[in-house]
Amino acid sequence: MAVINKQPPKKNRSKIIELDSNNQIAQAKWYPIDWDKVTTIKDLKVIMANMGLGCSEDAPAYVQLEKYLRKND
Repeated sequence: MAVINKQPPKKNRSKIIELDSNNQIAQAKWYPIDWDKVTTIKDLKVIMANMGLGCSEDAPAYVQLEKYLRKND
C-alpha cells in the first residue's frame, strides 16, 4: 500500500553536501577581511550588510540597536 504525502513541501530544505574521496564533508574556503582594502564607510556598510548580523530581543543592547533592526512583522 502506497502512502501519499499531502503536506506542502518545506521551504527550508536541507542543503546537499559533497563528500570528498575520504567521505569527509567538503567545506567552503573561508577568507578573512583585508582591512587594508576597506577605505570608506560605504565599504563597511557593504561588509556589514552581507555578514548576516542581527540582534535578539533579549540581548543587553537591544534598546540601543532597535532603531537599526529590520522587523519582519
